[in-house]
Amino acid sequence: MNTGKEQKILLIIIVIILILTGGYLWKQQQNLVKVISVVLPNDYKDTQQDWIEGIKTCSSDLDFQVNFFFEENEEELNKRLDIENSQNISALITSNDCNINSKDLFAEGYNLAFNIAQKSRPVKLEKNDNEFKIGISLYNKDDTFINTLSTEIENSLKKVANDNNVRLLLDVEDAKGDKYEQNRHIEYFMEQKCDVIAVNIIDTWNASKVINRGKEERIPVIFFNREPSDEDISLWNDVYYVGTDGIELGKMQGEILTEAFLKNNSEIDKNKDGILQYILVEGEEGHSDSVRRTDAMLKKIDNNFTTEQISLVSADWKRDVAKEEFSKVDINKIQNSEAVVCNNDDMALGVLDAMKEMGIKDFPAILGVNGDNEVIDNIEKGYILGTISQNIKGQADIIADLSFKLWKKEYINEEQKIYISGEKHIKLY
Repeated sequence: MNTGKEQKILLIIIVIILILTGGYLWKQQQNLVKVISVVLPNDYKDTQQDWIEGIKTCSSDLDFQVNFFFEENEEELNKRLDIENSQNISALITSNDCNINSKDLFAEGYNLAFNIAQKSRPVKLEKNDNEFKIGISLYNKDDTFINTLSTEIENSLKKVANDNNVRLLLDVEDAKGDKYEQNRHIEYFMEQKCDVIAVNIIDTWNASKVINRGKEERIPVIFFNREPSDEDISLWNDVYYVGTDGIELGKMQGEILTEAFLKNNSEIDKNKDGILQYILVEGEEGHSDSVRRTDAMLKKIDNNFTTEQISLVSADWKRDVAKEEFSKVDINKIQNSEAVVCNNDDMALGVLDAMKEMGIKDFPAILGVNGDNEVIDNIEKGYILGTISQNIKGQADIIADLSFKLWKKEYINEEQKIYISGEKHIKLY
């Protein structure tokens, strides 16, 4: 009898051991993943987008991790290759693996990644305290300001990483104005277990969804340039906004226009009726940034003199669209306008392009926002009245520093909305 009981007890112990061992091995297996590093020249982001997208799509389909590194020159490329060769990764892809003559670069990238992933070995995925991984989603790199800001953010992040002797894993995605594409980017960053996600959001109404996903995955989110509502920002402690205040930008536009109208009335008030006839060129109808900038500008100038809006143009923040849409405005209205107020500099340049093409010589007072170099050059030439720069370097440095502190879980002595002051650039009379 005792022998039977002992055998049962022994059998139970063996089963328990097998279960525990199996669970341990299963957990170990779950920590094994294929990690592929892709090291490329910086210009590949623009010239080989489809090939890169093929690799990313394959990584999502096959559920392996891919880290992209884009370097400015050969020296930086070689440094990065040395670093990646020393890391615990499954495989390495370089520009030598890209057949740029392929008729279908997406398929080329997908198949390359597929074959490499099939042949490569998985590695044990352990969180490296020396790796700082950040994903950035841009609304549209065709926007001059966003393109410049993106470059500055990358430079600031690299400097923070170098100063703190950490390995930066940076992935910058361009949504090209497609909010659904941006949603895919954000989900991809979540899957890749980024330490921080920075979002130049297309649709501010979508901010709450992004914040809640970050909260679910415990991944901090930094919004920049396009400001979510206070209500959305308050949804979680680890969410921030960095950028200028749209209300302040609009107010400063109003100050520039007010000063010009009151001090140089004879030049601005063409018909001498004491009323400012203006055309408004907005970024997007109903967009929060457009509304904030426009309302603040109007509030400022309406407190000082009478205004009359004679036409409204919506140009999607783009120079070519502004040129096309402004050209459709009745030429008599354009010639009678005393100011053209634009929500950004790209659209101000589009307006200037249109008027030059239409043969208009006597330009109204044109205003923009962003401090674009081409706009400042046109201010100096007397073609544009003014703009407000947004301190791109300052924004980039704050985003990089904030990202690093969030990764390190350091104390952050900042409000959740961090505003950078703008600076006026005005035509001299």
